[in-house]
Amino acid sequence: MIPTLVNNPLFRGITPEKLLADLEEISFHTRSYKKGEILARQGDVCNRLVILTKGSVRGEMIDYSGRLIKVEDITAPRAIAPLFLFGEQNRYPVEVTANEPTEVIELPKPSVLSLFRKNEQFLENYMNLSAN
Repeated sequence: MIPTLVNNPLFRGITPEKLLADLEEISFHTRSYKKGEILARQGDVCNRLVILTKGSVRGEMIDYSGRLIKVEDITAPRAIAPLFLFGEQNRYPVEVTANEPTEVIELPKPSVLSLFRKNEQFLENYMNLSAN
């Protein structure tokens, strides 16, 4: 898991040792999904940071006429909708479905806030992602 995470832009510049030490101090879960399983539904509250560690997902939304529109594919080791974790309308903008067998690590919002306090590089990376 750590080798995959250090390749994620959120953890750029953080040594595997530092990342492992930080993760040992917070709450997180790993989950596996089969092809076709839904990770999040459009409109669900986004209360956790979900990072793909294996596989890929697709984001789809239903337009006003009821048609399903594919928005994007996301492959490991990227995060799913990290910017929607914060803000007043923190809901998933799309339905997220596994394209293939997929594994993720999920960090609840309090754990993300804890990582911000513990690791300035993580905070800077998150802010850079938000700004870009």
